[in-house]
Amino acid sequence: MNTSLLAPATAAVLGLCVSGCATRPSAALAKSEPMPAFSLESGRHLRIVSGYLGKGSNTVVRGVVSRDPLWSGPIYGHLHVTAFGPDGTMVAREPTVWRGRFTANHPETHPYQADLHVPRASVARIQVSLVGGPHTELEFEQ
Repeated sequence: MNTSLLAPATAAVLGLCVSGCATRPSAALAKSEPMPAFSLESGRHLRIVSGYLGKGSNTVVRGVVSRDPLWSGPIYGHLHVTAFGPDGTMVAREPTVWRGRFTANHPETHPYQADLHVPRASVARIQVSLVGGPHTELEFEQ
């Protein structure tokens, strides 16, 4: 096999990729809004693995949870997803639960989602925390 032609061709392809990437910024990056800071507060044998905002102008928080690897019992509780504005005041809070049940000793993850019903631009920080027991309306009257 003649390798003398392979090196110049590889260099030409790499040069096109680099020059194309350097001269044209991605449209998605140019129009993206700053991502709010996330605070994930796990506990009671449940790990909140991730939290992120879905695409669009609404504030829909999505993520996944998993059981602690050394725990095999049931996990009771729900999540509070709270949004804070740039000045630190709470602008929205929604309870949610993860979809699915943890079974046996499998290291599975389960998704959660909460629509906060506020404009995305008004949110600077999002906190996702585990709360024991079922959700009651009295929780949000404090």
